[in-house]
Amino acid sequence: MVLKAVGTVSVGLIAILIAVASVWMNPVITLSGLRRSVESIGTGECVTEHTLQACEKMILHKPSGNLYMSCSDPITRTQWTPAVHIRKQPKALPDMDHFAIVDTNLPLSSTSYKKIKLSGLPTSDPKWRGLNLCGLDVVASETDPNLLWVYVINHRPPLSPATAQRDGADSSVEIFRTTVGSGTFEYVRTVEDPEHIITPNDLVGKPDGSGFWVSNDHAVRVGIKRDISVFLPLEGAGIAYCGLQEGCSFAVTGLPGINGISRAPRKTSSDFQDQDIFYAAGHEMSGKVFVLERQSDNSLVLTDSIDIGYVLDNIHVDDDGTLYIAAISRPLDWVQGYMADPINFKTPSAVVRISINPASFYGDKYKVDKIFENNGTIISGATTAVWDANHSRLWIHGLASLGLTSCAISENSGI
Repeated sequence: MVLKAVGTVSVGLIAILIAVASVWMNPVITLSGLRRSVESIGTGECVTEHTLQACEKMILHKPSGNLYMSCSDPITRTQWTPAVHIRKQPKALPDMDHFAIVDTNLPLSSTSYKKIKLSGLPTSDPKWRGLNLCGLDVVASETDPNLLWVYVINHRPPLSPATAQRDGADSSVEIFRTTVGSGTFEYVRTVEDPEHIITPNDLVGKPDGSGFWVSNDHAVRVGIKRDISVFLPLEGAGIAYCGLQEGCSFAVTGLPGINGISRAPRKTSSDFQDQDIFYAAGHEMSGKVFVLERQSDNSLVLTDSIDIGYVLDNIHVDDDGTLYIAAISRPLDWVQGYMADPINFKTPSAVVRISINPASFYGDKYKVDKIFENNGTIISGATTAVWDANHSRLWIHGLASLGLTSCAISENSGI
């Protein structure tokens, strides 16, 4: 009787464990794309310019139509991209990644973009290790709309490059300034804080050059704790705020796997109180967009989340508050294909649009549409998407993509 009871308990326990595992595994399988059929959506009128490659993030300055990008090259990305666990060989000075501008008022071609010149770089400083670019923000000054502040993630190698594999990146945030239409960025300063700028992925800058919010996609730089921090609400995983006067502190923690972040246009609620809303994409194990509200001390409070079901990357917020997010349809294909053959790999990509319904009392608050998807023949491995309302075009690029893609898409498109 005892053996029979023990056997019954064991069977019951196994059944419970299987049920729990299936509940946990189903979202993982969904995010991995193993069950996903890739569709062809929004691809009818697309053009790709193949000279400009490996641009991880894009920011559109809508008044001028200038599209700013943080770029590299596909081969370099296979050697040193700490955000996706690649820490083989960082670039040696003086070789650096670069910024580029595309004029969206012109037809997309090799003549519609230019690489940015950099002035004032601290090349004589022994701590200077060049530029390994990732997340980007370009913010117009509140007092002079012709002045732009440029904030960018720089995945610097350690001071001793030989320890890069063991120690990970010694990442920082670089701040530049420029003027609308200028082909030069002027270096302003480097911000480093290893306790709060840990594994930075993306950032939101203030319009006066005085500070920024930066996402940490993992809680630590290397090791097992880094790997499990995309599952667990650890302190280092989340968003930090850095003020140039007051220093850095955590704005919100316990949000695992935060990737792209963006700030919505300022709005006023029905009670006439300013609402300052941020959006953060949880990638890898999440597939959610987190909605956060800024407090007076620059901390962020989680107010909502939107379940998308895709591995998400950078977020673009249009003037009307609509979100456009680059998504990787089959992330396992991306990892395997890119590392095996970075020049010829083809990985499906998608762009998700989230429209906000202000009168949500009687319906869904968020409407989620997939407005673009392709099997990788048009754009492979997209990490950034920008909606250009002035020209009704969608601009798409990626961390290791082999060109900039522009598609004419109706505002009413989507499924």
